[in-house]
Parts: sequence; C-alpha cells; structure tokens
Amino acid sequence: MTTTVTTTFDFNAAGVPRARSSACDRTHYDVDKKYGSLSQMDIDIIVNSWNILKKRGNFAPKVFIRYFKAKPESQKLFPAIANVSITDLPTNHDFLNSAFTCVNSLNYLIPYLKCDQPERCPSFPKQIKDNYNEVDVKKLGSIWIMAMQEEMGSDFTNDVRDAWKKA
Repeated sequence: MTTTVTTTFDFNAAGVPRARSSACDRTHYDVDKKYGSLSQMDIDIIVNSWNILKKRGNFAPKVFIRYFKAKPESQKLFPAIANVSITDLPTNHDFLNSAFTCVNSLNYLIPYLKCDQPERCPSFPKQIKDNYNEVDVKKLGSIWIMAMQEEMGSDFTNDVRDAWKKA
C-alpha cells in the first residue's frame, strides 16, 4: 500500500510560508500565546527567515565587518584577529571561522524561543555580557537588520524586521 501526501505552501498576510498538507485544512496560530515578547507568528517568521539567512555565505562576514567598522575596539575581543587589517578580514580564515561560528550559534538558540521555562534556556556567558552595553547591542541590531535586508532581498518584509527587532 502506498500513501501520497501533497504539501503546498500558502503565504499568510504576514508573508510567512505555512505548510499545508492535504490531510489538514488550515494552520492555526494561538494568537494569545506569548513567549516573552514574541508571539508564535513572530517565532515562525524568525525561523523561516533564519532558514534563508543561514544559507547565505556572505551574511556572517558582512555583519561582523560592518560592526568592526562601526566599533573598531570590538575586534580586540577576538584575539586571533585582533590585529588583522579590516581589509584583510574577508579572506582571513580565523575571521571567517569566528564570524560563522558566532552567527551559526543561532541554530542552537532559536529552538529555545518557545521555551516556557526561562531557567532552562541557554544564556550568554557573563564575560560576554559585561563587554557590551545597550548602545552596542542596538548598533549590532541595526547592522544585523540591514545585512538581513540585503541578503534576503524581496523575502525581507516589515514583519521579518519587526519579529527580529522583538527578539
């Protein structure tokens, strides 16, 4: 016996693809359910956009180079590249390894966005938190959003921007 299931993608008003199976009629969002400041829809938008971004080889280096240009002293937090010229970073293996490792850590963190028990969520080490202030985080956030927009092109929507800003 063979069973065939057809799956199509439907885009809701927010531009979020929702998988539909012939076995179910509609996707349901629990609009009232919140995970911190994020709704289920926000989390779906973040997951879907991250699935696009993580395949873009330019994204991680672009974010880090722009951040190092905006805040040159932050490059010193990475001993292996602390004294590498910003113009040499795009081809420097230590830089690329650091940039991809940091950005790809989201593969580990994103599944925790729906965690109802915050004490079980991973946290950033204290020494990393202590090296950044709110201004640094906002600066990195705006660089992140700009790089996302460039890398995602027409897939980058206001809903994508808003969901990532909440996160």
